[in-house]
Amino acid sequence: MHNISQTIGGAENEIHFQNKVDARFLGQAFELTTDYPTEQGELSIRSALSSRFEEQHFLRYGHAFSGEYPVELVNLRVIGTRRPKNQRPPKFEARETTTPSTSRDAYFGPAIGNLSTTVIDRNQLTDKPILGPVIVEEYEGTAVIPPGCSASIDRYGNVIIEINS
Repeated sequence: MHNISQTIGGAENEIHFQNKVDARFLGQAFELTTDYPTEQGELSIRSALSSRFEEQHFLRYGHAFSGEYPVELVNLRVIGTRRPKNQRPPKFEARETTTPSTSRDAYFGPAIGNLSTTVIDRNQLTDKPILGPVIVEEYEGTAVIPPGCSASIDRYGNVIIEINS
């Protein structure tokens, strides 16, 4: 018999398995993914699958067709992951930037309104927090740090936004 642990390269105790189910109400076009129940017995698994799916559907859409339509299973998945030994995320090294800071008006809702807001390049962030309002721009996206918050960068390059008030 073939051992799945050998296929993905590791001892079984090093691998974390997740059992997932994609389900939908019969006739719907979109599925929701839920955890596969670990209960024993076919009836309890069916009941748990339906309950979990209906709960997810209610959380996502604000309603569920409980008992009106059967739950249809579309996919069953087993996801095996393992972290290689001695692996650490790479340390972030900021690039030099010659982009000067600018400012522009930004709207922060009816309680605050428009504020003149500093706009910086992401590479200008350091581990020392800067107070909002500030807009952090980069090629892939923009982060808006509202008043009462601060932003810094951690050693892995993640933008950390803290709510100060």
